[in-house]
Amino acid sequence: MKKLNFKKLFLILFIIILAISIVLNREHFTYENLNSLLAYLGPWASVVFILLYAIAPVVFIPGTVMTLVGGFIFGLYWGFLYSLIGGTIGASLAFLVGRYIADDWTEEHSHKMLTEVKRGIKKDGWRYIAFTRLVPIFPYSILNYAFGLTKISLLTFALTSFICLIPGTIAYTYIGYVGQAAAEGSKGLLIQISIALALILLISFIRSKTKAKIALS
Repeated sequence: MKKLNFKKLFLILFIIILAISIVLNREHFTYENLNSLLAYLGPWASVVFILLYAIAPVVFIPGTVMTLVGGFIFGLYWGFLYSLIGGTIGASLAFLVGRYIADDWTEEHSHKMLTEVKRGIKKDGWRYIAFTRLVPIFPYSILNYAFGLTKISLLTFALTSFICLIPGTIAYTYIGYVGQAAAEGSKGLLIQISIALALILLISFIRSKTKAKIALS
């Protein structure tokens, strides 16, 4: 384990307290409950949403769910922005946890993936982060932990993640936005649903083809 200074220790304690709070109430962390909570909070909803999104990857709550919620509640533009900010912060927090707290645990639970990640970072650096963000071939949450055990810097990781999370965030925010439009009975709903379904199929197709190509290589 690496030595920690007081700033890192404070960060660790903060993350642990928030993570434990969410894990203990995980059964209440549902789409419907988040929707009701954020709608009730009014102007503070965006801040709370970003904080919840930031913790989600640390406790293995799918970021996709949070992005869908963002699109449903905040609409296409603000939902995209809040999800991108929250997703980047969350990935960075998981990166720090993997590097300074759960390094042994991460190595034990992601040994095969970690070997590939280290090899990819050594060979391609930030480009490998970009690739895994644009084409999600590994489970998102544990991948953030694994990157923490490489020699890549936090700044490079966070900046590359921020940029390369944009396409997926747009896609899933739009799907959540279509759900909002469906609930409100908006005009042009059929076209919006068709686009949303096309995005889902495209994401699934790219993911499956990429995994199959990697498996054969």
